[in-house]
Amino acid sequence: MIAVYLSSCIADSLITAIFFARCIRRKKGLLSATINILILIILSLPIYVFIEKQFMSSHILRWILRFIANFVFLVIDKKHSLLKDIYLSALAVNVITAAQTIRVTLSLFIDFKTAALNDIFFEIILFICMFSVSLVIPMQRIEKIHPVQAILISLISIIILYSKIAGQSIRNGAATLSDEFRFYPIIISVLCLIILASVDRYFVLMDERRRTEIIELEQKSYIDNLELKLAAEEDVRRVYHDMKNHLLALESASADRQKEYIADILSEMSSYQSLPDTGNEILNGLVYDKLRIAGENGIDMHIDIDVSDIDFMNAYDICIIVGNILDNAFEAAGKTTAAADRFVSMKSRVMAGNFILKAENSCDPENVKKSSEGILLTTKKDSVHHGIGLSSVKHSLAKYGGLMTCDLNGNIFISKIMIPLDG
Repeated sequence: MIAVYLSSCIADSLITAIFFARCIRRKKGLLSATINILILIILSLPIYVFIEKQFMSSHILRWILRFIANFVFLVIDKKHSLLKDIYLSALAVNVITAAQTIRVTLSLFIDFKTAALNDIFFEIILFICMFSVSLVIPMQRIEKIHPVQAILISLISIIILYSKIAGQSIRNGAATLSDEFRFYPIIISVLCLIILASVDRYFVLMDERRRTEIIELEQKSYIDNLELKLAAEEDVRRVYHDMKNHLLALESASADRQKEYIADILSEMSSYQSLPDTGNEILNGLVYDKLRIAGENGIDMHIDIDVSDIDFMNAYDICIIVGNILDNAFEAAGKTTAAADRFVSMKSRVMAGNFILKAENSCDPENVKKSSEGILLTTKKDSVHHGIGLSSVKHSLAKYGGLMTCDLNGNIFISKIMIPLDG
């Protein structure tokens, strides 16, 4: 009997190891793969030798023990996050449980002459189920587990366990159903696997599409940055090229005219300020565009930020935070009564293990209010859109344990962002 349990354990572990191998990006050599299979066999063997003999009726206990064996195996492999290990362990056990349900239900209609044929039939079913699920789900491209997936697999686990218990009850005669209804445990189990695989595939493809959009955004930002830099360099070259003509004009001009002429030249050259480097190509493109907007609206803008210290953050989130803060600053500065007083500044620094981003802008104190949470409340007509922008900032900060505070000092509005550097 032990030989039967051992052969079943080896076969099940081999198929499960192949299933898990599709989740591992790095290709393994023959020796490494063999060691992995042996580890899984050792972890699973107690379930087949001891639990099957003494707790044959405890389906829930066997599900839990299989899950633990798979989870320990994946943790030892050290190729995934803890959450992904938990999810893949549950997924594998659910596929095995569904295959057992199919075997038990079909045994009502198919007479296997020997236990060996019954075991071979089960391994074939298990391989088909494992292969089908791994074929639908791009296993190697699973990066993270979404909350919906975690909730769904918990519900699916309960339903599949129920189907197996129901199938066992029908087989043992504890439940009597007509032939056409005896297939319902199989139908339920297969539907659960289809739903689970389809949802997983959907989230994997959604994550890939978002990564593709980020890559495209990075490429577009790089091109835009390059074009802006080239245009700025061309403007500077043009000014220097015209310097000879300027000097000739000054030589023949009167003293008063020379002062006016020099003032005109300095005014023109002031518009060709050097472009800042934020340490992120995507953010550079955003900042360059904001500098252009500031110039068009007569707002004196100074940017001195370096986000290279928070490279663990997604570029999308960084742009959400900086972009929305600058948009709010531009709006408030644009409403300043005295055009000469309109300004926006943004600086960053690292202090006490935190990344600090500080933005200041001129404003009319009557047009801004501060909530009890320290968050700006706008009095503008488009307050809904404004609130969404600040909510986006708070949402992005929450991913990294960051905080936002706002303060009003006379006619200067101050926004501060703090993000811990431990990620």
